[in-house]
Amino acid sequence: MDQTLLILGDTNIQNREDPFSAFVNVRDMLTSADVLFGQLEGPLAEPSIDPARPDIPHKKGWRHSGAR
Repeated sequence: MDQTLLILGDTNIQNREDPFSAFVNVRDMLTSADVLFGQLEGPLAEPSIDPARPDIPHKKGWRHSGAR
């Protein structure tokens, strides 16, 4: 029996009201796989609010996917 593995990398959903909208054009392909592995490019957490201690100092303006 054949099975399909689909690997998705560097997915970024930041600044979206509806995170699912990032996949609207590929939804059918993603749901057709037997196994789907996706890598989210960024944390699902609130960012540091301390300007003296930024989360990622070398990436100015970086936003967390979970932040609004």
